[in-house]
Amino acid sequence: MGECSLYYVPENQGRFVGRENDVADEFWALGVFLATEDEAIFERVREYENDGKALPECEHDFEFGDMGLTDDEEELPVPQELDGLGLTCPHCDADITEQAYDVYDDIDDNPAPVRPIRCIGCGKNSPFKRLKSKLPFTFSRFFLWVSDTDPGDDGTGFLPTVEKVLGPCTIYRSIATD
Repeated sequence: MGECSLYYVPENQGRFVGRENDVADEFWALGVFLATEDEAIFERVREYENDGKALPECEHDFEFGDMGLTDDEEELPVPQELDGLGLTCPHCDADITEQAYDVYDDIDDNPAPVRPIRCIGCGKNSPFKRLKSKLPFTFSRFFLWVSDTDPGDDGTGFLPTVEKVLGPCTIYRSIATD
């Protein structure tokens, strides 16, 4: 079985872009400690523990590997484990997951949603965002992610807490296969 991940994408992402640490601080107050690029929250946890201070308590009790925020200049595919999406060509239904990974990993001037992906089956180009998939996916600049969750967790139990800070969100789920 693969690793399950959950992604919470706010409807109004624009208001959060560039505010990763501010958002992490709001979650801190709710007892949710999120990884950020500069690891500010984890440094704060260490300081609290060293000083013997009590950490804010979280109302949730679920297991996960890691959780954090992504705040990027470019829209990224969500979920990011493309292999679990079963990406296929919108013209001939050929599996083009490998080609999608190549395009996703390639440095390109075009935003990810419109980068052309050439199908190995029919030879036609399609923008990334037009590919068909077994599971829903989107593109986002700002989202909260939770990795290595229970395969049966659909993310709805944690959603009310997430929405206290981010407002209405859509949950995307992935299962990475090895």
